[in-house]
Amino acid sequence: MPEYLSSNFVGAFYIALQLTMLATKGFSPYEYHGLYNRRNKKMRNKIKKSLIVFLSSVMVLTASACGNKKQAADTDSGSDSQQTTSQSASSEKDSSIIKDREGNDFEIPDHADKIISMAPAITQTLVDLGLGDKLVAVDKYSLSIKGVDQDLPAYDIMAPDVESISSLKPDIIFTTGMSKSGGEDPFKPITDLGLLMTSIPSASSLDDIKEDILFIGESTKTDEKAEKLVSDMESKIKDIKDKVNNDKPEKTVYFEIGESPNLVSIGNGTYLNEIIEMLGAKNIFSDQEGWVSVSDESVMSENPDIILTNVDYLEDPVSDILNRNGWDALDAVKNKQVFLIDPNASSQPNAHVVTAIEQIAKALYPETFK
Repeated sequence: MPEYLSSNFVGAFYIALQLTMLATKGFSPYEYHGLYNRRNKKMRNKIKKSLIVFLSSVMVLTASACGNKKQAADTDSGSDSQQTTSQSASSEKDSSIIKDREGNDFEIPDHADKIISMAPAITQTLVDLGLGDKLVAVDKYSLSIKGVDQDLPAYDIMAPDVESISSLKPDIIFTTGMSKSGGEDPFKPITDLGLLMTSIPSASSLDDIKEDILFIGESTKTDEKAEKLVSDMESKIKDIKDKVNNDKPEKTVYFEIGESPNLVSIGNGTYLNEIIEMLGAKNIFSDQEGWVSVSDESVMSENPDIILTNVDYLEDPVSDILNRNGWDALDAVKNKQVFLIDPNASSQPNAHVVTAIEQIAKALYPETFK
């Protein structure tokens, strides 16, 4: 018996029982049953009347209970429906707010049909996600990226044209942490205008690069493509690592990323250092942090086995190193173990870093990576 009927049914039964007992002059139910089986017509008539009363009472109370239950159910249903709608709306709103790469709350725009990218690495990722046609402006360095319209407005990442950018009415603007390297944010006047902008700090690890890709995908609602990019990247890196024979003697590496006015290399806390160590080699400046200004003497004192460079402003950076005054004493120069690594793949933190990893692996293990 349904819970909401049980109490009413018992009440009805009790009322009918009292009436029946009254009609039978107070006999117990058991005795009442015996009396009914005897052919006492007068008593049977009284019992029939009592039963009619009993059944009528049950029907009335049951109908009343059902009506009350339906009304309560309708009320609860309406309340639940309103609550569900409210919760759904709240959940939908909450799901559109994520943390950006600086750890700030970021509300994903309803659509990303007009995008501005102010960093080549970000621009490349947007193109990889199939959003090249959504770009309405880029930084000057991004114009060289395949898939970017050469006629797009191009801006200086350190001194953006606020009025021009705001006139484009972008849905979202991506900037890089490098824009703030001078201590001030040149894009603050743009955010003050209410335009949606997010800054992605310079990646210091391969994991940072993956997270950057996933964030760009989530903020432009291309999550699945971003996840595929990262998955492919991880798979290729694994294939390269599996081929590396770590049983061989560890090779030492000098990676030159700047040639003038001072030599610049990499230290710990950079993804290029991570790549070198991941491949079983040792960066000669791994005891220092970040980007490192070095001298000829410091390089010569370490006498690296391999020299890598991604300098792109010299006509032939490899020849420059091989013919550098005094460097002919280095083992890497004597053995002609100086290699150019793709400047874009190695300096722009995006999925194309895999190309740089392959080239570094080939320089370290030419017999394995042919």
